[in-house]
Amino acid sequence: MGDKFHLRNGENDWSKLKRQKEEEISKMVNDIKNKNLLKWAKVLRKVAETYELKQEYEFEHLRLLGHKLGKEKPELAVKIMDILFRQDFELVSFFSDLIIGIRQSQKSYLADSCVKEWLKSGNFVLIKEIPYTYWALDEHMAKTEDVRLFEKLSSLKVSNEQRQELDFRLLRALPWVYNQNPKLSDRLILTILKRLPEGDLSFFADTLMFADHIGRIKVREWSMRTLELIVNEFLRKEILEYRDEEILAVYAEKKPLEIINFFKKRVNKSKKEKKGLLIGRYDAVPYHLGEIAKVLHDHTDYRKVIRKLLREWMLKGDWNLQWEGKHFLSGLSPNLDETLRHELFLLIRSKIKKRVLAALEVLDAYEGSSAIDELCKEAIKITKGAKVITKTVTRVLFQTGVVTGKYGFRDAYQQRLKRMRIWSKDRNKYVKLFAKEFSKFLRKNISREEERVAEETMKMKKGVKL
Repeated sequence: MGDKFHLRNGENDWSKLKRQKEEEISKMVNDIKNKNLLKWAKVLRKVAETYELKQEYEFEHLRLLGHKLGKEKPELAVKIMDILFRQDFELVSFFSDLIIGIRQSQKSYLADSCVKEWLKSGNFVLIKEIPYTYWALDEHMAKTEDVRLFEKLSSLKVSNEQRQELDFRLLRALPWVYNQNPKLSDRLILTILKRLPEGDLSFFADTLMFADHIGRIKVREWSMRTLELIVNEFLRKEILEYRDEEILAVYAEKKPLEIINFFKKRVNKSKKEKKGLLIGRYDAVPYHLGEIAKVLHDHTDYRKVIRKLLREWMLKGDWNLQWEGKHFLSGLSPNLDETLRHELFLLIRSKIKKRVLAALEVLDAYEGSSAIDELCKEAIKITKGAKVITKTVTRVLFQTGVVTGKYGFRDAYQQRLKRMRIWSKDRNKYVKLFAKEFSKFLRKNISREEERVAEETMKMKKGVKL
C-alpha cells in the first residue's frame, strides 16, 4: 500500500506526488463497499499492525485514508472498526483517524456513539484513543460536552502507568476543544500539570505554545492564578527550554517583579541541589534570557526590575545569587544601557564599599568591554584608589571572554593596553596610578602569551603533541 506513494523515476515534483497520493486514496475509498469489507479490513489490519503514533509521518497516507473513509463513508468506517476489534485487533491507533473523519461527516453523531461505547467498555486500549479522535478538529465542531469528557477521562481510575499515558494524550489533544469551555480547560490543564513527571514538563510547554501559535489557546488571556500555578511548577524543571521561556515571558509581561522572585527561588533551589557537591544539571537562570529579557527591558517597570536585582541579589545575596545576578543583569542590558549605567553610578557614588564592590561585580559580566571604563574609573576616584577596589577593577578589566586565534589573549591584552593610554591622561591621580600599574601587568601577560605561542609552535614543528 505504501509503495504506491514512493517517488518514481527520480520524480521530485512534490505537488504532483501529493495529487497522486490523493487520487490513490480516493480510489481506495471508492473501492471499499459492504461486499468487500472483510477484504479491506484484512488489508488495513496488515498495514496498521506496524503503525505507531511516533511514526505518524511515515504513515501519513494511512491517516489520510482513515480521515477520508470516515468522512465519506462513516457507517462503513464503524463496521471496519467493529470487524478489526472482534478479531482481537489491539493496535487501534488507526481507529482515531476513522473517528476524526466521521466527526466531519454528515453523520457525526456516530463518532460520539463510538466514543461513548469505548468509554463504557472499560478497555484502556480503546479509552486511550479517545483524546486523539479530536486531533486537528475544526473549532466549530467541538462542543462543551467534549471538554467535560476530557475532564471525566482525567479522573478515570487507572494504573499509574496508564494515567501517565492518558494525561499525555489528553494534553496533546486539549487545544482542539479548549475554547468550548476555557475555564474548565484551564482547570484540566492544571490538574494534568501537577501529575506530570519533571521530564514531561517540556512536552507540556511545547504543546501549549504550539496551540497558542495556531490560535487555539491564548496564553496571554489566562488568569494570573493559572499562570502563577504553571510558573510555580517550572521550579521543578532542571533546565528551562525555549517553550518554557515563552510562557515565562507572558508571565514577566504581567508581573515583571514576580518573575525575578521566580528566578531567585530557582537559584536557592539550585544551592540545595548542589549542597556538598559542585555538580548537578539544575540550571537556575538560562544563560540567554531571550524573550524574557526583551519583555523586561521594554517594560515600564524596567528600572524597578534593575533595582530589585541590584538590591536583593547583588547587595543582599550570597556569592551564588551575585554570580547569577550579574549575568542576569548583563543579559537584560548586553550593551550597558543608560538605565543600568545610572543605577550602577548611584551605587558607586554612595562611597559605601559594599555597594561599590556590588557595582563592580555586575561589570565583571561584561568581559572587559570598553563600555565599563567610565564606571571603573569612577570607582577608583570615589574610593581614592583603595586597594580592594583597584584589585577588583583589575580583575574586571582583565576579563576577555572567548578569544580566537593563537594570539587571541595577547591581542585582547593589547587592546586594553591602548585603553590604559587614555586612562593615563585622566586628571585624577588615582586613575593615572592605576593605569600605570595595570599597564605593567598587561605587558607581563602579553610577553607570557608570546612566549607560550612561540613554545607551542616549536613543539608542533618537532612533532610533539600538545
